[in-house]
Amino acid sequence: MKPRIRRLAYLCMQATREGQASYAHVNEIIAGLRRRGVTVDLFEPPRREGSQGLAGRAWGFLTVQLRLVARLADYDAVYLRGHFVAALAIWAAKVLRIPLVIEVNGPHEDVYTMYPWTRRFGGFLRALTRHQHRIADAIVTVTPQMAQWVKDDCGAENVHVVPNGANLDHFRPGLRDARAPGGPYAVFFGAFSPWQGIATMLAAVRHPDWPAGMKLVLAGDGTERPAVEAAAREDGRVVYAGVLPYRELGGLVAPATVGLCVKDDGGTHAATGWSPLKLYEMMATGIPVVVTDLPGQFEVVEAARAGLVLPPGDPGALARAVAHLAAHPDEARAMGARGHELVAREHSWDRRGQDTLEVLEGVARGASRA
Repeated sequence: MKPRIRRLAYLCMQATREGQASYAHVNEIIAGLRRRGVTVDLFEPPRREGSQGLAGRAWGFLTVQLRLVARLADYDAVYLRGHFVAALAIWAAKVLRIPLVIEVNGPHEDVYTMYPWTRRFGGFLRALTRHQHRIADAIVTVTPQMAQWVKDDCGAENVHVVPNGANLDHFRPGLRDARAPGGPYAVFFGAFSPWQGIATMLAAVRHPDWPAGMKLVLAGDGTERPAVEAAAREDGRVVYAGVLPYRELGGLVAPATVGLCVKDDGGTHAATGWSPLKLYEMMATGIPVVVTDLPGQFEVVEAARAGLVLPPGDPGALARAVAHLAAHPDEARAMGARGHELVAREHSWDRRGQDTLEVLEGVARGASRA
């Protein structure tokens, strides 16, 4: 009889928050598994407002793993959103012979970006992470480039690609939120991180090739928020929409003239690629997109002919791309329609839930033969 995952522990070492890609990814995968009859319990540190010191974060990392370890015997498998401090849960799962799947979302350097103090322990942390990846029963990544990087980095063989996706109920053509401005606008939403190209977008609005009457609307939060708020105060063409609930974002995106996903990662992800949730979500609403030519995202756009591709960090190129789409509405609508068709056919979160379940049941079958 084919083994089946009935109870799954999903461990996320960072508390998920609306407005962050991890919130959508974690909760959509869980929802897809639950629709397929899997009971999923999410283990994550408690959400706390404001900044936490190192001791507070460490305590959260420890206690969430202790809660999971105390209940490990209740589960058929553990799914871990990879994190270098998850060693306790990983080793406990191996001791109890509970199948373990680790989701890898970035190279070692991502840890240094999130926690700069870890650079002094870089060698140890790389060795620790590689060991965790080696002993996992399966690895899940979001891009083929990331899958190859994992194989080369630690020698893992059972590596699967499960790209990101979009919720077709929350992101679809025809939605409109009351907060959407009138007139044409380009839209960006998500984490205001340094690699998202925020500075490039703000500079593009000031470029002489930026189309007259076109606004730039940004929704989200992060380290670049002060720059966005300052630009909004100084230039009426820049609109900061704040942090919108996940279920309401589609109404801000769908009326836009164009969606922007102009990441500039400085080369960190050159070998591992990107799979931005916002890209699939923008395409799902039926609007054209402008993306940078980073691996994992430009291929999706070019394959569907769903938008324009340009080099990272070039405000002039971005201004001209937005101007081109504004001046050619029929071409823009055709791009948007092709993008929506691709996401609806191949990149819904429901399909991603099925893909994830197939990986989990694969490791369960392997465990039953051991």
